[in-house]
Amino acid sequence: MDDCEVSVQPDRDPLSAVVTAEGTWCRLSILVSPKSNHDGIGPLEGDRIRVRVTAAASDNAANKAVIRLLSERLAVPRSSMEIDSGLTSRRKRVAFALSAEELRARLTNLLAEQDAAF
Repeated sequence: MDDCEVSVQPDRDPLSAVVTAEGTWCRLSILVSPKSNHDGIGPLEGDRIRVRVTAAASDNAANKAVIRLLSERLAVPRSSMEIDSGLTSRRKRVAFALSAEELRARLTNLLAEQDAAF
């Protein structure tokens, strides 16, 4: 038998691909589903987290609904976040005036609360 070296990667935080740090800001990668039956955040889908809003994707209504929902559910003032890429796309990046660790912790708590509710 040949000697084989097996490399085992430690469990990686699934939110590390979704939340990235950039200086004093961090960025959240999302996939928006406009005109959904209800507003919601989650689940994780690859390198993005799904955000569902009931607003349609016209007249910037869905983008405003995304900011409102993220602000309410993550307890972050609207003035501390902005969509910095993907204004006309379902795939967006939202910048937050938070550390990446803080945003990951808030998302982890939110997703855990939602799982417990079901």
